[in-house]
Amino acid sequence: MPRITPERRSANRAVIVAAARRCFSRDGFHQTSMPAIAAEAQVAVGAAYRYFSGKDDLIIAVAQDAFAVIFSPVLRLHDEDDRNDRNHQGHQEDQEDQEDQKDQEDQDDQGGRGAAASVADLIAATVDNLDRTRLVDAAGNEVPLDELLRCAVQTWGEILRGGDIADRAAEGVAGALNDLAAILRRGQRSGTVPADLDAADAARVVMALLHGYLLQRIAFGPVDTTAFTQAVRALLSPR
Repeated sequence: MPRITPERRSANRAVIVAAARRCFSRDGFHQTSMPAIAAEAQVAVGAAYRYFSGKDDLIIAVAQDAFAVIFSPVLRLHDEDDRNDRNHQGHQEDQEDQEDQKDQEDQDDQGGRGAAASVADLIAATVDNLDRTRLVDAAGNEVPLDELLRCAVQTWGEILRGGDIADRAAEGVAGALNDLAAILRRGQRSGTVPADLDAADAARVVMALLHGYLLQRIAFGPVDTTAFTQAVRALLSPR
């Protein structure tokens, strides 16, 4: 029997994840069984178990996909901040004349003010990204966004049950909060975030607003993204 290629294995796995996502979104985690997922994927139950140890493993895989989409703008902003900080440090080290160094620092600070995110920027970027992103899985199939978001909302309920799902979710939330806080601290240095704000506390506020937006969207239907982000900026932008 020929060995399965990594690409084929990844595509097979994606088919099973997609089937689980559809079942979870439609029927909920606890009404869905591994045989139901295998039937949805049109594979044998044993084939599903070759890729996943059980339903909890699939819940984690789907939840990871969901939260990766939700927080991808935060990760991009965090990476941009790291690059800006490294570039700024490199500019400082390369200056041979103190007057030229001061001019360069002034230019970098102005650039930082334009790049650093405010609290409103973080929320608006995440909300806007959800409606603009086209998701495709490893099998080349489009991933319906609301399926992912419904699974994300269900994951919050699973956190209350404890176990591996709760541990993995807590780990992911902690990482996202750290990234949010780091972005907000850069905003404080650049003047886009109030200096007297506790960045860690503010990160929790940002996450709470994002979770509330997602819950409204899933529970009550699409939210006017433009109106939502305009209201966020009006409420949270420094005056």
